[in-house]
Amino acid sequence: MEKSPPLDIAAMLFLLFLCLIRGGNFIAIKVSLSGLKPLLSSGGRNFIAASVLIFYVWCMRRQFRYPRQQVVILLFMGVVLAANFAIVYSGMQYTTASRSSIILNAQPLFVALLTRFFLKGDKATSRKFLGLTLSFIGIVVVFADKDSSLAFQTITGDLMILCAAFIWGIMVILRKWIAQKVDITAVTMYELGTSASLLLPAGFVFEGPGSIHLSVPVVMALLYSALLGSAFVFTANVYLIKKYDVNSVSSFNFITPLAGTTFGILLLGDTFSPQIGIGAVLVALGIYIVNC
Repeated sequence: MEKSPPLDIAAMLFLLFLCLIRGGNFIAIKVSLSGLKPLLSSGGRNFIAASVLIFYVWCMRRQFRYPRQQVVILLFMGVVLAANFAIVYSGMQYTTASRSSIILNAQPLFVALLTRFFLKGDKATSRKFLGLTLSFIGIVVVFADKDSSLAFQTITGDLMILCAAFIWGIMVILRKWIAQKVDITAVTMYELGTSASLLLPAGFVFEGPGSIHLSVPVVMALLYSALLGSAFVFTANVYLIKKYDVNSVSSFNFITPLAGTTFGILLLGDTFSPQIGIGAVLVALGIYIVNC
């Protein structure tokens, strides 16, 4: 695979916009979990998003069918995405939106490590590793926050989110590869459709319909996550990963914790601590080093 071009100004501004949406998405997840259990919430989100994308692909007469090998890979990515969503939604029951938004964005570090083995064209340089390492130090600082009265549960949730960050890193590498062969909208459609077909039945079996308590805030949060946090952001991210250097694109995820932390404090009453503030600043500083 040939080396991808660096980000231009338009791409950087678009990435900033996507990071703001992602930051708000952590709030939406927390709100949706007040009326839905993790599997039903994540499954419902992906079902709505996949339905919108299927309708869009049909209206635009985009390609649905691909060779069997590519379809198998797309279905596998959907299974991995389902596992990722299950872990994130379950983990966020034990930790805050602010902490989750920071920890999940350890993903660029995992992407940098994986590109050394699987994407030689986008291989991370020493300078990029320096910036990503600085950002990872910010993640470690967040772990030092012991203010919660449920410290053990909080750490459990943090570790689950960190595991999801690694899975997300794997997904980025897979998306970079498959997007060279498959329409970017179809990539997202297959991912979300497959994951929804796994998460929703599992939710009804293990969580039960009696766990559903819908309200206007829960429905609005679910629609935000589905339409903006999944259908739009996922498709846009696949486009950017396909076109530009994957490490540069991933590094902008470090802005998401700043948005997520701010939204969590302002809207959900999350506790602000020096550790969270310092951690958010450190992960954001990594962007300059990675992209300078």
